Amino acid sequence: MAERIEDSYDVVFEEVQGIPKIWTLIIIFAVVATAVILGWMSYEQLYLGKPWGNKPASDEVVVFLDIILFLTCIVLPLLVLKLKLVVKVVRDVLIVQMRPLVNKRYLISDIETCESVTYRPIRDYGGWGIRYSFTKRSWAYNITGNKGVEIKFKGGRKLLIGSQRADELAAAICNRL
Repeated sequence: MAERIEDSYDVVFEEVQGIPKIWTLIIIFAVVATAVILGWMSYEQLYLGKPWGNKPASDEVVVFLDIILFLTCIVLPLLVLKLKLVVKVVRDVLIVQMRPLVNKRYLISDIETCESVTYRPIRDYGGWGIRYSFTKRSWAYNITGNKGVEIKFKGGRKLLIGSQRADELAAAICNRL
C-alpha cells in the first residue's frame, strides 16, 4: 500500500489558517439579510400578488431565484466555515491546500527562490482567497493578513502563500533548496 506523503515522519513545517471569525459572521449576516429581503419579495409577489418594481420579474424567475437563494444560503456558509489554508513542507514537497477547493503539490527542487514578504492583499491581488495578479503575474493563496512567502519557480512562475508564520515557512523551504 502506498504511503501518503502527509503521514510521513519528515514534516518540516505545517500551518493551518481559517477565515477570521468576524469575517465569517459578516458573510453569514450578509447571506441571511439577502435571504430575508428576497424572501419577502417572493412572498409579496407569489402569495400577495404585489409584484416588486416598475418591471417586475415573472413568477417563474422569482421561483428560480428562490431556489438559487436557498442553495446559496446552505452552501456559502458551509464553505466559509470549512475553508482552511493548509501549508506543509514535507521532505522535498511543498503542499498548499485551500480546503475544500484546492490541493497543490510543488517539488522543492523546482523552486528557484523564496522569501518572506509583506504584501498588500487588496492592492496586489484583489483581496484574499485564491487570486491571480496580472501585474505581478503570480498566483496567491491567502486567507488572512498581509504576510506571506513569495516563491519563484525555475521557469519564471511565481506563487505567493499567505502565512502568519512567514519567516518560518520561508526558512523551511529555503533550507530544503
